Amino acid sequence: MMTQLVLIGFMGAGKTTLSQALGAATGLPVYDTDDLVAAAAHQTIAEIFAAEGEAGFRQRETAALAEALRHDPAIIATGGGIVTQAENRARLAALAIPVVQLTVTPAEINRRLAGTTDRPLFQENWPALLAARQPWYATSANHLLDTTGRSVPALVAELQAILNEKAG
Repeated sequence: MMTQLVLIGFMGAGKTTLSQALGAATGLPVYDTDDLVAAAAHQTIAEIFAAEGEAGFRQRETAALAEALRHDPAIIATGGGIVTQAENRARLAALAIPVVQLTVTPAEINRRLAGTTDRPLFQENWPALLAARQPWYATSANHLLDTTGRSVPALVAELQAILNEKAG
């Protein structure tokens, strides 16, 4: 039986926080594509962006997604831009496991990411980035979960229900 779940969504939606909490609640291992990219490159995401640009990072991110999906069981947290690559959108849309798009209001994104310095694309015009990516998130996911103003335990309970529904 496959026990996998993938979290996608924009920066600040809660992918890392919820993947860690869900992993702790279920005992399932957690794979974060950003962590996999950084570990494989022996560099931070910011260093990869500086050295290779966004294109280089996205290439590494695609490989990290493929690697993460080889693990079963697994909770997989993706980077906010995973859907910018057509190959990743097709791979996610074709999965027979829960691919959950986490959504969050722009005001909540601002609140959660205020003062952040480790997200190269957050410094740019992120509302336009969010608008551009939204259709890609929608076509890549098979579940939707709004994280705005909700507690981590409540969201983890919903994610567990999604996992149990798929396993049952």
